[in-house]
Amino acid sequence: GYAVRGDDLAGPWRVIGESAAGHPFADTLAVGEAVRISTGALMPADAGCVILQEDVARDGNAVSLSGEGPDRPDKHIRRTGLDFRAGEMVL
Repeated sequence: GYAVRGDDLAGPWRVIGESAAGHPFADTLAVGEAVRISTGALMPADAGCVILQEDVARDGNAVSLSGEGPDRPDKHIRRTGLDFRAGEMVL
């Protein structure tokens, strides 16, 4: 999907980088900018929403909504520690 600022949900956006598991995006997001984000990757510091790739159209570095988008900004964000707590037995 694409990480964008939580106060910038209308788009369009310009893709300025990528955040992958083990390789986070280290810069900041401005209004009108998006970061390609993989499942399990860290959210960019200024991002507050992930828009699924199925809900966008991408043309080069330009991304715009082609579907409805999320009904709330944090819908597709899983916070650290959501599933397990430190010290819990997992297996």
